[in-house]
Amino acid sequence: MSQYRRVFSEGLLEIYPVCAGLRKRADLFLRVNEPEKTDRSKLIFYLLMAVVCTVLRTPKARIPRLKSLVVDSITDAHFGSALSVVRKIYENRGASDRAAKGPDMVADLRTEMRRIYGQGRKIKTASPGAD
Repeated sequence: MSQYRRVFSEGLLEIYPVCAGLRKRADLFLRVNEPEKTDRSKLIFYLLMAVVCTVLRTPKARIPRLKSLVVDSITDAHFGSALSVVRKIYENRGASDRAAKGPDMVADLRTEMRRIYGQGRKIKTASPGAD
């Protein structure tokens, strides 16, 4: 499938306003809560990924859920919780340009989101007559 068809067939344009609003909110949050400008630019995309998972309480957001996300309902507490997860991973990876741009940080964040929010967990129920 071509990139053009993918963008226009999977609803990606429909989530653009949500993503743009999230980016603006994340920038504002980081300006207040992250003193180093260089760190802000390195952490922004990880923060966005983590805050969406935090708000939706899922390790992987899907387009239909992203479309329904109300950016104004996302609090500083959501951003703070997400930043604490991201910052810990960033520091564990050396808090460097290499850490932020390499593949390991995003892999660590995905793993952490799965650990926090689970993946496909199902509640087991007892079958009738089972003791």
